[in-house]
Amino acid sequence: MNPIKQRLKQLRKQEGLTMLEFSKRIEVSAGNVGDWESETRSSVPGANTLVAIAEAFNISLDWLLLGKQAETNQNKREQANGTLHTTRLEQFVAATKNEEYRKLMETALTLSQADLELLLEIALRFNGEEHNVSRLGRAN
Repeated sequence: MNPIKQRLKQLRKQEGLTMLEFSKRIEVSAGNVGDWESETRSSVPGANTLVAIAEAFNISLDWLLLGKQAETNQNKREQANGTLHTTRLEQFVAATKNEEYRKLMETALTLSQADLELLLEIALRFNGEEHNVSRLGRAN
């Protein structure tokens, strides 16, 4: 199968979209999407449509055309925001007078994203809030 066709299908499935839903996002017919994904058809999206796909799904044309992973502007913004939030949190930790809070926050800064989410779920439970713990295979 043509690599572009494979990446289009992969993108659509990752987004959890039907061909019709995908087509509506980029303003083409569902038949076009079906043709692009078909191994028996030779059609692929044109340049304008490839740009529309890249913009609609915030992916790079490098990935779509060549399979190269390129940093998107969204990734760069998220990384910058993460750095900004971490810096603010570090400033807050430094200003915190309560030693137990300071230790808790310093530890939180070193946790992985998954562990941080688990810690949040635990904190919400202690606070009496219902929270779905689907990652652990349990639900409230």
